[in-house]
Amino acid sequence: MPDGSTTLGELLAALDHTVATLVDAPAGESVPVRSVALAEPADLPEHLETEGPLPEVYLLVGVDADATERWLREVAARDPGQRPRVLMT
Repeated sequence: MPDGSTTLGELLAALDHTVATLVDAPAGESVPVRSVALAEPADLPEHLETEGPLPEVYLLVGVDADATERWLREVAARDPGQRPRVLMT
């Protein structure tokens, strides 16, 4: 495990199932995570303008389903290495 990182499984265990429930983990729960972003609706366009990799974990707060779907479509157009690994809504 790289220094300064945790795994998705450890993050979920720390949050407890009352806070976060895993829906899908295609790469498993041992995926390392090192960076986290808390994003509101107004933040999403700014994050997409960022060159290079996006934070590995996104917690979307107050973002409705339509805005989340639009954001995910735009994120999907990025190189896979520059996409978030985890999305929490």
